[in-house]
Amino acid sequence: MDKLLTNFIRALRNAEVRVSTSDTLDAMHAVELVGYRDRALLKNSLSLVLPKTAAEKAAFDVCFEKFF
Repeated sequence: MDKLLTNFIRALRNAEVRVSTSDTLDAMHAVELVGYRDRALLKNSLSLVLPKTAAEKAAFDVCFEKFF
């Protein structure tokens, strides 16, 4: 598994974003498709599969900005 993505998901969980195993697999597939080169594309892709509520989306945005 991708160590960078694993650490990001750990940061999300610490920020109270519920990330299930299937969400993690979806995120892995998204990263396989878009890669890490285009930061905006990566953020948009991961934001489609990881946060589920408005509060989680806000936490995701903060974590993403700090992490990447």
